[in-house]
Amino acid sequence: MNGMGAWTSFKALESGGKASIVISLISLFPLLTVVLAVALLHERLTGMQMAGAVVAIAAAILLSLEPAPAKVGA
Repeated sequence: MNGMGAWTSFKALESGGKASIVISLISLFPLLTVVLAVALLHERLTGMQMAGAVVAIAAAILLSLEPAPAKVGA
């Protein structure tokens, strides 16, 4: 799984993804573990843990947004 994760990150960077966005999104992989733990193992999240997950997802969304390019001239 580690090798597949590295391979997908290299492919994302190779295909033109900005490193600042790709690396930040890849580092959110623990959220998948949390989702699987809740779904399969019936783990419970505390309010602080849930807030952290929500903030991490919001940060990923904000990182992926890019402003429209400024028009030069006229």
